[in-house]
Amino acid sequence: MARGAQEYQPASEAEHIVFYVICGINLLNVPLMLYALIYRSYLPIRCKQVAFSAGMGFGCMVLNIGLCLSLGMLGFDGPILSQCFAWVSWVTLTLGIGVFFSLICMRMIIFYRIFVSRNQRTYKESTVKRIVFLYWPLLILWLPAFVTSIVGQTISSKSIAALTTTSDGIAVCKVVPAYLHFIFAYAMALVVVAWALYYRMRHIPKAFNEFRLSFWMLSIFTMLLTFNITMLALSYMALAWTRITLAVCNTLFFNAYMWQVLGPPIYGHIFHRQETLCRIIDLIHQESLSARHMNAGSGYKELYGFDDTDSITHGDDKSTHRGNSESKYIGSVMDIAYYPHIESMSDSEFSITAGNKGPRQII
Repeated sequence: MARGAQEYQPASEAEHIVFYVICGINLLNVPLMLYALIYRSYLPIRCKQVAFSAGMGFGCMVLNIGLCLSLGMLGFDGPILSQCFAWVSWVTLTLGIGVFFSLICMRMIIFYRIFVSRNQRTYKESTVKRIVFLYWPLLILWLPAFVTSIVGQTISSKSIAALTTTSDGIAVCKVVPAYLHFIFAYAMALVVVAWALYYRMRHIPKAFNEFRLSFWMLSIFTMLLTFNITMLALSYMALAWTRITLAVCNTLFFNAYMWQVLGPPIYGHIFHRQETLCRIIDLIHQESLSARHMNAGSGYKELYGFDDTDSITHGDDKSTHRGNSESKYIGSVMDIAYYPHIESMSDSEFSITAGNKGPRQII
């Protein structure tokens, strides 16, 4: 994406190598997300809200790769790389910025519902109503990017973003200033919404691990977004060193959140399954005490991907046939009113903790 203030430097072989390395790093998210989805029933993985984490992983991966191609790190030769509007609008904006930052805002909305509004309607009788109630803000947040791409494609994509040739005969993807400003404004608006929700919840105890993590997530992504917008606004993207620096920073920091969220539970599932399960049970127990102290009710279970319509929070056929001794033990470890999903743990998961006397002794 160029605006012509700087003399454009074409992509070199070194820049191509950097792109391929960055592309490989971003694609590491794919096996990570697939593993998390396959083993999403494992409690430490499920507690990371796999659908949200996978969606954010997809969004940051597409954003990083799409932005690199939009900036010309591989040049614009060939029928695929020359699709300037597609890389800028559909890939970078709609599937990258739109998906990634909308999911960040949605996470903050879930926190707001839990800790402030405490609006926890679950529509037990209808899965469709439940999905609509829970996730309609996500659609509203993402729609501007999608509608803009549709309108731009329908009217004239070449009038918005198209290849132009510099005086040196170099092909450049040139985006009209108005559209570039819309991308800036849209991305910043999503970040502002997320920060506004966080500010509204600033008095929430930081004992909640997922909520505490959101502060660092917002801080890092805000700095990255500001850096990206500044470089684009000043037209420094025409310079090879800027493109390389930005691509490396985006890849490392955007993906760091993904690896920090899904990496530890997946590593634990592979190498230390029992210890990891015990640690998450201990963490949940401690946060249940914080929730009780602030009268948060049971809605905070959504922080860990559970809700009152979930079979895990209501038990299943296996849980109803467990012996009284197991039920008594579970009740002594955790308050069933706050963590009913513990009652429906599988026999293998239960056996891991059955030999311990309490949550502080299981690690």
